[in-house]
Amino acid sequence: MSPRLTIGAWPYDEAQAAGSQITRTLLRLAAFAFGLGIALPTLAQTISGSSLSITGQSTLQGDVVMCSGRPWIDVRCNGAAGDGNHDDATAINTTIATAITNNWPVHFPAGTYKVTSPITIDYAGQSTKGFRLISEAAVIDGRTIASGPVLQIQCGGGTTGSPTGCFYFKEEGTLFVNANTPAYAVVLGKSDFSDAHNSAKIDHLVVNNASTAAGAGGCQLNYLLDGDLYAVCVSAGGGAGLALEQVQFSRVSGAGTAEGPGGRGVVLENGYNFSNTFLALDLEVSPTCLSITFNHNGLNTFVSPYFNCVTAVNATASLGNVLINPNYGGATVNFGPLSTGISVIGTGSRNSWLFPTSGSYVAKPIDDGLSISSYNAPGASMTVTLPAVGSLNQGWSMSFATDNGKGMTINATSGAIILGGKNVGSLVLGAGNYEYVQLQSDGNNFRVVSSTRNTRLANGFEPPPWPSAWLFPTSSGYAAGLADNGNVLSSYNSSAGLTVTLPSTTGLPDGWSMGFATDNNKGLTIQVNTTSGGHLVWPGSGASQTSLAMANTSQAVMSSWCCNTTAMAFSASLMQHPRRRRRSA
Repeated sequence: MSPRLTIGAWPYDEAQAAGSQITRTLLRLAAFAFGLGIALPTLAQTISGSSLSITGQSTLQGDVVMCSGRPWIDVRCNGAAGDGNHDDATAINTTIATAITNNWPVHFPAGTYKVTSPITIDYAGQSTKGFRLISEAAVIDGRTIASGPVLQIQCGGGTTGSPTGCFYFKEEGTLFVNANTPAYAVVLGKSDFSDAHNSAKIDHLVVNNASTAAGAGGCQLNYLLDGDLYAVCVSAGGGAGLALEQVQFSRVSGAGTAEGPGGRGVVLENGYNFSNTFLALDLEVSPTCLSITFNHNGLNTFVSPYFNCVTAVNATASLGNVLINPNYGGATVNFGPLSTGISVIGTGSRNSWLFPTSGSYVAKPIDDGLSISSYNAPGASMTVTLPAVGSLNQGWSMSFATDNGKGMTINATSGAIILGGKNVGSLVLGAGNYEYVQLQSDGNNFRVVSSTRNTRLANGFEPPPWPSAWLFPTSSGYAAGLADNGNVLSSYNSSAGLTVTLPSTTGLPDGWSMGFATDNNKGLTIQVNTTSGGHLVWPGSGASQTSLAMANTSQAVMSSWCCNTTAMAFSASLMQHPRRRRRSA
């Protein structure tokens, strides 16, 4: 005979039959109770050697309140009502404490849970295993809490010097938190950085703080590493919608708004906030959308952010932060008056060409990749001031062009503009149409990476053909400038001779040169500038000559002068007249 399987003292087939009978009995009892609308107590049936358990408190009116911790413990197990009237704070905190002790998830079914004191989740007791909060679109209504956060998530027991390390906090589903507090409504981590939260995940958190206090904010994240968060954090106050304090290697998306004076949609401030990726942030209504205030806040990437605030970016201390294809709404007036350390990849909704209607423009770091034209300048020229080179990331670039017969002067406030071994403090683009230059920061100076030939010639970056152009002024005086590099002046059309004043040597690159000729029996005098003019030098002249009168002849005496800015002098050489060759005067 084959051996017969037994469970405890019961043969297997009899145990199976008994279990089925118990199940049918329970189902009949449940159906009967449902008809009467009554609640059943916790029920359990145990078979020796095997157990069939039904745990929890069944209302039999559409749901089952699970209290065993498998798969979770429900906040209603300790008396939370979720009706918007009953104070559920004690019941929720008791449930959370039980869950942490037993390593159970906490479940919030749909409902509005009024709380008159803060909800605190301190999961230090499960620091290596984590904590799960499961919400079925539940609302924690803490609008009666007068100060401090409504929801505080922390990992106690640490100090700033030796923080507690906790792992795997997870909020699943959609959780709403309403507040009216002068502080942040939801706080993850302690502000003294005494607890580090690793690999936390916020599935869908929606926070609304109705307080208009100066420090009222939505969500504050303290010491978060390798996190993944989707949060919509809104405040009527002047704090921040979403404040990051020492957040690293994390992915953040959602929205942030703080509507009060001084409010910021998102702020990166205290601690080291770096190597984070922000995805499609919706930043609206706040006075400032994005604020970065601490110089250790760097190397963060913002992918397709939407800025719809009066000031899009205010970065007073920042390094290596990148905006990819930013989108600007109609409320934006100032794109980034202070945007230290900001680079831009793709212009997004901002025009890539700027046509200022004023006579001057002060470029900003957030202008990275843009081009500016003098077309709409009110006068004959416009001035552009470059940002301080120390406020820029390496690789920052901007392009400049003259249009509509209007010139442009580009001034560097720090560093120099360099090309081909020459450096200048400013560039002059000629008034002729379509002169162009592109500058790029190397971290110390601005390098010319592309330019038109006339711009290179006029600024001394490229030797001119000799001679470049013959000029025949009709006036008795001529003030030479940087753009005369390579030109030759003739006295032919002057009434009784021509006096030429050379430019200041401090504004010229080494190698700048000009030629001079007397024609039509009219003399020509060359004199240095009264401001840093240097001297005229030729063989036997000595070192103190400041003027030279060329012979009055009809035979075209010619002289070529080349600038040596190191010696602060103009020296003479030979040159070719179009009709004959003459030795220098």
